[in-house]
Amino acid sequence: MLIGSQFYNLAVVGLIAHIITWGTLDLGIAQGTAVLIGSVAFVLAAVGGRLFGGFISDWYMSRFGVSRKPILYFSTLGVALGCFLSPGVGSATSLTLVSLLIGFSYGCALAVFPTYLGDLFGVMNIPVLFGVMAFFIAAFASLGPTLFGLIHDATGTYNLAFLTIAPLCIVSAVCLFFLKPPTRAVENGGHRIQEPS
Repeated sequence: MLIGSQFYNLAVVGLIAHIITWGTLDLGIAQGTAVLIGSVAFVLAAVGGRLFGGFISDWYMSRFGVSRKPILYFSTLGVALGCFLSPGVGSATSLTLVSLLIGFSYGCALAVFPTYLGDLFGVMNIPVLFGVMAFFIAAFASLGPTLFGLIHDATGTYNLAFLTIAPLCIVSAVCLFFLKPPTRAVENGGHRIQEPS
């Protein structure tokens, strides 16, 4: 479930790698404007998402005792929404808005996912688990630009790429839903019982 929850990285890194090509070739936006949208709008939105995601998840956890999952749902579904909206992009303004949505949503997960691993498995296990997860994150991130490029070469547009990857972002949210804290066996008066770790 942890690995499946990272499918949204296909969309995010695919967009980052192709946003300038998408803007200039497909949408007819000036190259400088497309670069500005990719390097400023997306990046600043991602930074804002990190600050928001980290703050809000810590706040509602301490206030209501809720897990970090809601902000992770927001993140993966926000990226999915951006992908579903992307085929309708036709101007620098709409490209900026989609970039802000996907960047902000992605940033929220960047801040929260490592601490969510700690919530599930304990802080002592974060280095090893995050190292394992980083392998799959990098694999999905490297597949995203390749998939976007292959689909664009075959169809002449990125629309099918977005519409193919958007459901995978929803799969990420579904995997998060089914992800439960592991249990560990505890000795209790000679009997082994299972309790959440």
